Amino acid sequence: AQHAKPAPKRHAQPPQQQHSASTTALSSMGSTQQTAQALGAHHAQKHGHNKVHRKGESEANRFVNVQLEDLEGGIFEVSKDQYGCRFLQKKLEERVESNINLIFKEVLPHFSSLITDPFGNYLCQKLLEYCTEQQRTQIVAGVAPDLITVSLNMHGTRVVQKMIESLSNQEQIDTVIAALSGCVVMLIRDLNGNHVVQKCLSRLSDVNNQFIYDSVADSCADVATHRHGCCVFQRCIDHATPVQKAQLVEVVIAQALSLVQDPFGNYVVQYVLDLHIPEYSEPLITKFVGHICALSLQKFSSNVMEKCIRLASPATRKLLVAPLLQRDKLDML
Repeated sequence: AQHAKPAPKRHAQPPQQQHSASTTALSSMGSTQQTAQALGAHHAQKHGHNKVHRKGESEANRFVNVQLEDLEGGIFEVSKDQYGCRFLQKKLEERVESNINLIFKEVLPHFSSLITDPFGNYLCQKLLEYCTEQQRTQIVAGVAPDLITVSLNMHGTRVVQKMIESLSNQEQIDTVIAALSGCVVMLIRDLNGNHVVQKCLSRLSDVNNQFIYDSVADSCADVATHRHGCCVFQRCIDHATPVQKAQLVEVVIAQALSLVQDPFGNYVVQYVLDLHIPEYSEPLITKFVGHICALSLQKFSSNVMEKCIRLASPATRKLLVAPLLQRDKLDML
C-alpha cells in the first residue's frame, strides 16, 4: 500500500508579525466598520477560533492589542463605535499627555457632532475632564454656536452639563453665558434643556447666573405654568441671593391670581408661601382677598387657599375669610 505523503507543516506567524500585519491593515482603514473588522480578524487569528467564537466577546476584544497611534487619522470614526469609544476613554484615563493631545487634535473639529452621538458623547465628557485648561477653552469656543441645539439633545445635554461642571476660567464662563442667554426660557421648557439651566444654577456664581434670573423674571408665566418650568423656577429660588429672590417673588405676586389657578403655577405660589417670609407671603396672600370663594371651588387653587388661611397674619386672615362667612357664600361652598 502506498503511503500518503505527510502534508507540509504550516508555520504560524510569530506574534510580532501578527501585530505588524494588524497595524498595517489599520493604517489603511478609513471607516469604523472596516477598523472593527480588522481588529476582530486579528483577535480571532491570534486565539485560533476563526470559525467559532462568541460575537459579544469578539466585539469587546477588538481593541485588546491596539495602540493609540495605530488609530491616528481615524480617531473620530473610532469614537463613534461602542468599544472604540471605551478604548479611547481608557487612554484618556491613563493621563498620558501625548495621548490626550492626539485625541484632542482629532476630535476637536468634530466635537459638536460627536456630542450628540450615542457613544461619542461619553468621550466628549471624558475629554472635558482630562484636557488642559487651554484645550477646554478651545472646545467651549468651538461648541458655542451649537450650544443651544446640543443642549436640547438627549445625549448632548449630558455633555453640556459636564462642560458647565468643568468650566475653569471666566473666559469659558462668559462664552457659555453668551451662547445660552437668548434661549433660557426655551431651554427651561425642554425635557433635556432644563437640566442645563439647573446645572448653571448649581455650579456658576450668583453674578454669572443673573442672566437666568432676568429671563425667568421677564417670562414668569411661561416658566411657572410649564411642567418643567415650575420645577426650575423653584430651583431658581433655592439658589438665589436675597436680591434675586425678591426679583422673582415680585413677579409671582404680580401674577398670583392666574398662577394659583394653573396646574403647575400653583406650586410656584405655594413655594413662595412655604418660604415663611412675611414680607413675601403677606402681599401674596393679599392678592387673593375678595377672590377666596371662587378660588376655593377650583381644583388647583383650593389647596393654596387653605395654606393662605393658615399662614396669614390675623389682620390679613380676617380680610381673607370675611366673604366665606356670608350666608349666601357658605351655601355656595
